[in-house]
Amino acid sequence: MSADPALGEYVPTVGGDNSQLPGMGGVFNYVNMHLYHYAGDNPVKYTDPDGKRVITVQEKNLISEVIGYDIGNIRIFGLKKSGISLPFGFIGTIQHTLESPYSSNEINSLFIHEAFHQFQYSKSFFNFFRLIGEQILRIFGVNVYDYGKDAFSSGNSNIQSLDDIKYLEGRAEFVQDFAQSYLSYQEYQAKADGAALFPDLQEQYQSLADRAKASAGKYADVLSNSGLTSTAIEAMRTPTIEGGD
Repeated sequence: MSADPALGEYVPTVGGDNSQLPGMGGVFNYVNMHLYHYAGDNPVKYTDPDGKRVITVQEKNLISEVIGYDIGNIRIFGLKKSGISLPFGFIGTIQHTLESPYSSNEINSLFIHEAFHQFQYSKSFFNFFRLIGEQILRIFGVNVYDYGKDAFSSGNSNIQSLDDIKYLEGRAEFVQDFAQSYLSYQEYQAKADGAALFPDLQEQYQSLADRAKASAGKYADVLSNSGLTSTAIEAMRTPTIEGGD
């Protein structure tokens, strides 16, 4: 056993909630038993600012890929059902577990939602207090996450940039839905490419990929108009058709 004085946090308790033990598994993750281990004994792939959850290079890269923002020193902690974003890089998000009712794309897009709040904080720290105010509005029945998704998806929306969405949460929700469409496109396109020997199955996956790309394209156009640029946004934007003579 380890001589680490913080070991008590990693040991399951009788009758307690042991589903979110720190260190991605508490004592059930053997690397936590070593007094001097860092980042799951894999510092090339992970960082571990607080010793409770390693942060993958893929997670940091995902933020840059989708919204084009270098979040810097990020600190992630696991939650069960939702997310939260606090200033200075603290992000609480749903953990990837076998028992999770959420798909990987749903979890990753929620992660992008919270990461986008970090981008909003970088623009103005006052935005943190705006978001607190929006949570108070929720108590009075205001849906601050609603940006008119159904109308936008059907092409009956006047949203041309994020500034056209009233609430900061609504803007983050918009970015989250873009991430969901983009990640779904990647997933279905990979499956279509891998199903070359099964034409019927390939056609089904390609149809799903095309639909996801069309959806992502609508979001990407708005994000581009808002001054955001990223690998995902540029890849999903609707191609511009130059006029002829």
